[in-house]
Amino acid sequence: MKIQFLYFDKCPNTETAYSRLEEAVSELVSDTAIEKIQVATEEAAQKYNFYGSPSIHIDGMDLEYDSARQPSISCRLYGNEGVPPKWLIEASILNALKPKGLLFLCVNNSARSQIGEGIARKLAPAGVRVQSAGSKPTSVRPEAIAVLSELGIDASKQSSKNASQINPATVDTVITLCGEEECPLFPGEVHRMHWELPDPASPDAFRRVADELKKRLSILFANNAEMKEADSIRSQVSSFYARSIQSSGGCCDGPKAGVLSEMAGYSENELSDIPDGAVSFGCGNPLAFSEVKEGQVVLDLGSGAGIDLIMAAKKVGSKGRVIGIDMTDEMIAKARKNIADSGLQNIEVRKGMIEKMPVESASIDWVISNCVINLSPEKDKVFAEIYRVLKPGGRISISDIVAAEMPDSVKRNMELYASCIAGAISEEEYLAELKQCGLRDVLVASRLVYDRNQLKSLVSSETSGGCSCSSENLTDELKNNIITALDGKVASLKFSALKPSSSIGTDLEPSCCCSDESKPASYKGRCCEQ
Repeated sequence: MKIQFLYFDKCPNTETAYSRLEEAVSELVSDTAIEKIQVATEEAAQKYNFYGSPSIHIDGMDLEYDSARQPSISCRLYGNEGVPPKWLIEASILNALKPKGLLFLCVNNSARSQIGEGIARKLAPAGVRVQSAGSKPTSVRPEAIAVLSELGIDASKQSSKNASQINPATVDTVITLCGEEECPLFPGEVHRMHWELPDPASPDAFRRVADELKKRLSILFANNAEMKEADSIRSQVSSFYARSIQSSGGCCDGPKAGVLSEMAGYSENELSDIPDGAVSFGCGNPLAFSEVKEGQVVLDLGSGAGIDLIMAAKKVGSKGRVIGIDMTDEMIAKARKNIADSGLQNIEVRKGMIEKMPVESASIDWVISNCVINLSPEKDKVFAEIYRVLKPGGRISISDIVAAEMPDSVKRNMELYASCIAGAISEEEYLAELKQCGLRDVLVASRLVYDRNQLKSLVSSETSGGCSCSSENLTDELKNNIITALDGKVASLKFSALKPSSSIGTDLEPSCCCSDESKPASYKGRCCEQ
C-alpha cells in the first residue's frame, strides 16, 4: 500500500492532519511508511493531483476524490475542522485492504450494529461476509428495520447475536459503534476501527445513524476504477456537446428544425419568442402538460442552451425561480447569453454534475430534464439527488430516451453515447429506479417509439433537424446497421412522479437519504436506494 501526505507549508492544520494519519496507519497498517511531500508550486499541484493542503492519497486516490475539483495550491476545509476526520482515513485505508470478513459490534446488537450490517451487506462486493453482534444482545429494534427498508434493504431476517457466537476465522475487520457504553472486545488479530455513534432514541436519530454509516461504508466499499470510468464518460460527453454548441450548422440546429420540433413536442407558439440561439439537444418537451405554477421553483438537469429554462421561467413568473445545472462551460455560456437575450430575470445557471447537484436539499418544487439522465454513467446517484433536492410533495417531469435489448456493440460506442442512445436503459429499469429512490405515483405520461426515420435523426448528423451531437465519425454502413438493430426498440418517454411527505414512526413510507455534506445530517433529505 502506498500512502502519501501532501501539504503546502503556508496552510494551517498540517501537523494535526499528519498526526491523525499516523495514528490511523499505526492501528491498521503499522508496517506501511508514509511519504511526506511538500507541494509549493502549481506545476507540482498538477503533477501530484494536489487538491489543497493537507491532502492524503491512498494508492494514488485522494480521500475526497471528486472529478470536478481541479489541482491547486490552496487550503482545504474538510467541513469546518480543516483536517480529514479519522473515519475517512480509516475507511480509505480499509478500502485498499479489501476486507473479506466485516463484523459490527455494539452492546445490544439491536440498532446501530444492525443498521451497519444491513448497509454493508448492500454495498459490499461479492465474497465479503458481513456480520453483527453484541455483548448483551436483545432483539432488533423495529426502527432499525424501518430505516433499512427506506434504503431498500430487507432486514427482516437479521437477528441479534452474542459476540461469542461469531467464528473468529470469519472476521478480519471489526468496527465498534458504541457511544457512551463500553464496547465489547472481539479476540484475534483483526483490523479494528471505532466509529462512535450515539444510541438512537428517535426516528430522526435512526436516520442520522443510517446516513452516517452509509456515507462511511460507501467510502470503504468504493470502486475507484468505476469512479474513474464514470469520469471518463462524463468528460467525453461534455467534449461532444461543447463542440456541437460551437458549430454553426449540421447536428442539433435547434428546436425550430422540423424533425426535431415534431419529435420533441414543442409547439410553434412555444417557440415563437424563444431566442434563436436557444437550441435543443433534447428528445421531448418536459414542460408540456406539466402543472408548473406561478411562484414555484424549477430545477432543470442538464439545462444546455436554455430553451426549457426560458419556458419554465415564463410559467413560474417573476415570483418564481428557475435553476439550471450543466457541466459544460460552453453550454453554460450559451445559456446565459440566451437568458440575457430573453430579458428574463428569474433564471440562474449553475455549473455542476447532476450526480452531485449544487442545490440545497428540499428546495425544489419541480425537477425537469430533457434527454440528459440517459447520458449519466451513474444514474442511481442522479435519482438519489433528485429525491434529495425535491421538497416534500415536489414533482418531476422528465423526458428521456429508453431502449430495450441494446446490442453490446451499441453500448460500447461513445459516438452513440452522446447521441442519447448507448447510455439508455430500459423503460422497466427507469421506472424501477424512480420508485427505488422513494418517489411515488411514478408513471409514463407520454411515449414516442422511434421509427427508422426518427432513429436516423438520432444517429445521423447529416439528417435535417437531426439531434445527434457526435455521429460524424460513423460510416453510413454502420449507421444503417445500428438503425436496423434498434428499429422499434428506442423510445422517448416522459416520466412523472412525486416525492411523498412521511417519516419513521408514522406510515413508514420511504423518504430517501442524501449526498449533501454541506448540511448536518438532521437537515438532509433522505437518499434513495430502496
